[in-house]
Amino acid sequence: MGLYKFLLIAGLSAALSLAQSQTNPATGQSSKQKGSTQTSADRAQPGSTSPLSAQDRSFIQEAWTGGQSEVEMAKMALERASSGAVKTFAEQLIADHTQANRQLEELARRKGVTLESSAASSKGADNSDLASLNGGEFDRAFIKQMVADHEKTIAKFEMAQQSVSDPDVKNFITMTLPTLRMHLQSAKSLSK
Repeated sequence: MGLYKFLLIAGLSAALSLAQSQTNPATGQSSKQKGSTQTSADRAQPGSTSPLSAQDRSFIQEAWTGGQSEVEMAKMALERASSGAVKTFAEQLIADHTQANRQLEELARRKGVTLESSAASSKGADNSDLASLNGGEFDRAFIKQMVADHEKTIAKFEMAQQSVSDPDVKNFITMTLPTLRMHLQSAKSLSK
């Protein structure tokens, strides 16, 4: 039985090696070389400065704007909330969304995307209802808003994860989703 396994493994290794080194008769290129037959998406490597699609640019802008808004609402919570747990949650939101925004700003810089801060400030109208509340009323409204915002944001990130083409943008989404899910779970537990 040991010889059979050895021969099977050796045969599979030889087949894989042969498949990797075969030449494509149409292009005359080895399957290890994909030169001119690659698409721009195939050539985009993480860390590259390749141009972004309009969809990828839009995602970066929208994610950054949403992150800015979350930071502003969390700062408001530090001032207006009465619950220590809500204030602790707000501090976590500020730290996590500030870090994500810095990563997005760096990604945007590398990819030649100019982030428009006017979009972030226009979202401030969403905060006007919260601005008129204090104490327990604020706590309940803030947590309700955080649940709704994070559900929407997670859905947008999950959709974008399937549709964006740039590997760096995909990586940002993959790295950020667990934090967003954690925020949603925290907000839901605070709403009980």
